[in-house]
This record gives sequence, structure tokens and C-alpha cells, in this order.
Amino acid sequence: MVDLLKDIETLENALIAFNEGASDEKYAALWSLEKLLLEKKDQVHQFEQENAPQEVDLFNNVPV
Repeated sequence: MVDLLKDIETLENALIAFNEGASDEKYAALWSLEKLLLEKKDQVHQFEQENAPQEVDLFNNVPV
């Protein structure tokens, strides 16, 4: 839940910066969104690695 609240705060701050901020604040907001996106992609990749079924070579019945 703490991660979700952190994500919400990042999004809120980015929206404020894009609407009201100077160019350096907009750059920082863009960077924070890029960082958030990379973190989410990493979480999906890790989830897939842990939970996705492995492919099986049907001819030899072994994991690929």
C-alpha cells in the first residue's frame, strides 16, 4: 500500500509541475515519471519471471 501511495504522490507532483512549474520543475517531473515507468516495467518483468509458466520442448519434454 505504501508503494501505491508513493506512486500517487509522484503522479500528483508531476501534474502540478507540468501545470504550474518552471522548465526545471517540468524536467524533474518528466524524469520522475520516466523513473516510475521503469520501476513498473521491472515489477512486471520480475512477476513474469516468478510466475509465468516455462516453455517446454514438446519433443524432449524438457524446459526450454
